[in-house]
Amino acid sequence: MSSAVRPAPQQDVRRHRQPPGQAAGDQHDGVKHAVVGLRNPIAPPVEIRHDIAGKSVCDFHLGAAYEGPPGHVHGGVAALVLDHLLGEAASDGINPRLTGTISFRYVRATRLGRLHAEAAITHTEGVKTYAIGHLADDEGITVEAEGVFIQPRWARDGSE
Repeated sequence: MSSAVRPAPQQDVRRHRQPPGQAAGDQHDGVKHAVVGLRNPIAPPVEIRHDIAGKSVCDFHLGAAYEGPPGHVHGGVAALVLDHLLGEAASDGINPRLTGTISFRYVRATRLGRLHAEAAITHTEGVKTYAIGHLADDEGITVEAEGVFIQPRWARDGSE
């Protein structure tokens, strides 16, 4: 696991095409985002990196604010992080892909503390992109995820 852990939420550097009718000043900038938004005081402190192979990766720390079972991450928080990460992997940086379906396999409880998550595309069929990923602590993988992400109609070749 990387030792580069961010203590606070960071703005997502990708810029996505916006739905019709959304003002230019309202462009997605990560500030209002539920998972990585700077305006959300309880947003998990994740900063996603994209490697040259197309994988999305993040190393972060979750403390007591994200606790479910004593000493462990709430399963909903794990799902939130993985849903966002898989969506980032499925998106191309310009045109977003939104969650169509997603499933999680909780391998074991995820301890609070330093965590690592990664996701990658397995394949694409038309407007559907399939992605897989996982969340891990220092002892290994704790949650596995797979999902189908769909490019919304408003983001397809400028059509609305």
